[in-house]
Amino acid sequence: MAPVLSVITSLMSVLANAGSPLSERPIDSTFLAYFLLHSLLSDSTWSSFTASILNSLPSNSEVSFTDVETRLLAEATRVMSSMVKAESALKAAKPRIKPKHCERHGKCAHSTEECNTLKAERATKKASKGKAKAHHAETATDESSEDSTSEDVAHANHVVTKKLMKRISAYAAVPSGLKKNTFILDSGCSRHMFPHRGYFVPGTFKPHKQQVSFGDESTAEAIGYGDVCVRSNIKGNIMEITLSDCLYIPSFAVSLMSVHRLCRKGMEVSFSRHTCSVRLHQQTVLQGQHRSGLYHLDIIPLGSNGPIDTFP
Repeated sequence: MAPVLSVITSLMSVLANAGSPLSERPIDSTFLAYFLLHSLLSDSTWSSFTASILNSLPSNSEVSFTDVETRLLAEATRVMSSMVKAESALKAAKPRIKPKHCERHGKCAHSTEECNTLKAERATKKASKGKAKAHHAETATDESSEDSTSEDVAHANHVVTKKLMKRISAYAAVPSGLKKNTFILDSGCSRHMFPHRGYFVPGTFKPHKQQVSFGDESTAEAIGYGDVCVRSNIKGNIMEITLSDCLYIPSFAVSLMSVHRLCRKGMEVSFSRHTCSVRLHQQTVLQGQHRSGLYHLDIIPLGSNGPIDTFP
């Protein structure tokens, strides 16, 4: 109690210098008891505790420091015990969500059987059996001439919405209708993506490995980016446009053309029930049809050695 008395003595000296009548009161057990009670927090718990002690005093009797100290320690023990029990009850009531495991992504929100990335890869391997493997990424010497920055490429994230990813997965799950040279136009993706290295214009491709995440929490690896030139036949008129900053994702099931990127280049994109079209300077440069829940563009990539295919 010595440190407490020292502090109180100092306080009484300050009161005496200030001329307060409290400085004349002796520091006895009753004084210390009231001093201790008034030092408690002014919340409901300790206000009720103080009132219970004062109201329980017999008539013409003084409260003692020992009685207050004993009851205070008992009340503090009770309050702490109640808090521990409440915290334990909250922890017990909180449901434990067991994470799922995916062979590709480890612990995540989906299992191996639910992984859309693995589903798309299995469908792609089955559909492309007997065909030549995709070319490996090559080191390019020229820089991209487009205005997109390397930061934009390095931070590609959520480039395909969950809704579009479901439609692509459903399309890829039908091997008879799957072609890796299918070109899909959709507003659900924010980047152009292609699965063939040969689609890219020579001198523009830059190797750059990065994980691209999709709206369904799956991911795929892009191993480079560059320009892709595509050709279309609009009522006998041959049109060519160059798409910049396109991602190269070998494991992807289809080629995706981003409405967002086309509009950034000043093009106008329109959709109807059965068709879609892309216009530049009031002239149609791309067009396609609606099939299997997706808008398929009627185009061919020029590739590194001229057209990859021909129009029917």
